[in-house]
Amino acid sequence: MGQIARRLSRGHSVVSRELRRNTSKRGYRTNTTHKRARGRHARPQQRHVDNGPVIRERVLGDPGRGRTPDRSRAG
Repeated sequence: MGQIARRLSRGHSVVSRELRRNTSKRGYRTNTTHKRARGRHARPQQRHVDNGPVIRERVLGDPGRGRTPDRSRAG
């Protein structure tokens, strides 16, 4: 497992967790693994612009300056 981790430039714990999480009696199934990973990742997240009217006004009121929500929060 260490050799696999080195070739992928990942820690051995990451490779171990991946194999433990996605190996069944039929072995490591890439398609099933990919579908499961997408399901774990697909969580709805609220955008910063939707969180507060001040940020929204700064972003939408100044589109030419290329402000992102993070930059707008900074002032």
